[in-house]
Amino acid sequence: MGMARVNLKEVDLSTRVASFGGVYGAMVIPALKGPNSPFLSTSDTQFLNKFTARGRIEVGEDLAMYSGLAFLERANKLWVRRASNNAMYGGATIAASDAVPVKASFNAAVSGVTGNVQLSAVVGGTAGNNILLTGDGIKDLATLVSDWNTANPSNLVQLDSLNGTNIPASAAAMQLLGGIIGTSSAALPLNSNVSDPTSRAFLTGECLFIYASSQGAWGNGIAIKIITDQNDTRLLEPNAFIIEVYLKENLVTPVETHIASRVLGQKDGRGLNMFVEDLLQGSEYIRAISNVLVTDTTLPAQDTSPLLLGAGEDGLAVTDADMILALDDFSNPNEIPVTIFMDGGYSVPAYQKAMDTIAKGRQDSVAILSVPYSAEASASYMTNIVDYRKTTLNLNSSFSGLYTPHLQIQDKFNDRKLWVSPDGAVGGSISFSSQNYEIWYPSAGYKRGILNVLDTKVRFSDGEMDTLQNNQINPIRFISGKGIVIWGQKTLLASASALSGMNVRLLLTVIEPAIKDYLANFLFELNDTANRNLAVTQIGAYMDGIQARKGVYDFAVVSDGSNNSAADVDAGRMNVDIFIKPTISTEDIPVRIVITPSTISFQTAQGAI
Repeated sequence: MGMARVNLKEVDLSTRVASFGGVYGAMVIPALKGPNSPFLSTSDTQFLNKFTARGRIEVGEDLAMYSGLAFLERANKLWVRRASNNAMYGGATIAASDAVPVKASFNAAVSGVTGNVQLSAVVGGTAGNNILLTGDGIKDLATLVSDWNTANPSNLVQLDSLNGTNIPASAAAMQLLGGIIGTSSAALPLNSNVSDPTSRAFLTGECLFIYASSQGAWGNGIAIKIITDQNDTRLLEPNAFIIEVYLKENLVTPVETHIASRVLGQKDGRGLNMFVEDLLQGSEYIRAISNVLVTDTTLPAQDTSPLLLGAGEDGLAVTDADMILALDDFSNPNEIPVTIFMDGGYSVPAYQKAMDTIAKGRQDSVAILSVPYSAEASASYMTNIVDYRKTTLNLNSSFSGLYTPHLQIQDKFNDRKLWVSPDGAVGGSISFSSQNYEIWYPSAGYKRGILNVLDTKVRFSDGEMDTLQNNQINPIRFISGKGIVIWGQKTLLASASALSGMNVRLLLTVIEPAIKDYLANFLFELNDTANRNLAVTQIGAYMDGIQARKGVYDFAVVSDGSNNSAADVDAGRMNVDIFIKPTISTEDIPVRIVITPSTISFQTAQGAI
């Protein structure tokens, strides 16, 4: 036994069922800017900065952007995943400061030009990749591009496009793909577009590739200026250079300034990373790739004026497949928490069913679906709305709810009124209910269903709303003098069940993942009475809290010999049964007015009816 001592052991029996972490929304948006991976927006400002070019929604952008804003009016956690189709990054290659210019003459006959057409450039770099027209004629740019590419198929630098219409052939220098026409022979980088910047091959003389932070033509409105002048008082560190970022509408005042280095691991006087690739990960506008084949102490060539990035492209129209593939990024509940999926007005059956499939697979979320605007705008709107639910969508699920009609809002960015889908407003109401009541309180009616919008696309009559409710469609109601109100909270479950109520499904999105996560603590523990009793006690304590907050009328937790046989124990299985009686929302209030004579008591009258 050895000497006398106190042996301390620690046993943790405090593990409990975790509380609900709050409502997270999720959307896929065919935005013109933004990451092609889920990004968590916690405010409307952050959402706009990440997914719009100028922090505001412009005319022509997808109306799903307004669904996102509607949700963030009443919530603070929205996952957004951009969907795009073959969009390209815009960018510019920057030559090393010691790169050597090269020249080549194009001696083929060019219609409209007397003399030779000469290319004066640094390969991949800063002498501009400029075309110098040495003749005295006028050349149509489209023809010049065609003739140049035909005559020089193997040239290191080929013309892809040129801005403008005609250019005089007398001593004019013109930047490829970038948009500046002038008489200067100053060095300008070659703009280029790519689908994957990390796979871009550097040419001799290139030391840096600057590109937009996400794909799309929006990046063509960004300009950069490289400053390497060691007399600049901002350059305190060795091997440092300045990257100033401008927007094309203001090439005087930079929107961002970065002091960077091409030396991996270099830090500034405050201990912050200066390596250009890492540093620009924090930029809202640009990213960089440094050429490892060029000595890291070699500075990039300095620009005398801001250079617009170029050749970014929005690509093709986003397809159903693009949207569904983007949605797949939300399929794993262990990676991204989601409570509400919203369709952003993308009312396509294939996509909406994919949302429902994701919600079912996760078991911790619901899908808020919108009826197509075209169905509501039709003269036969009731027939079309019901037909969309029963025939076109034809979905039988307690994990989704269908809402109509579209809502009119004031577009503060463009001073216009718009019809937008209701999903964002409904999702925001669910978040509001969770924050101010509980998530299982129905997000409908005068307390939790009032929406701050201008109008509804359709003002349903009482009979029409009965028809919608009978077909599991949730109407949003215009009530004169009382506002615009969500007037339904049914799921798309076709059979009569407690799960026909969205509030019951939302209750389960809270308790099921929490209990599942708690019971994971019992995996690989001994399957004995003590552990089963511990599980029952802790789950019971958790459900007591749910009951106290009006989530259930009653419950029971069972894990004992009644539901765990010897065969279960031998198979390594511990069965836990949880019975609940969920609270049901009031959706019908019969009222009887009973008139009685003065000679009959109320008790007698009550017994008579």
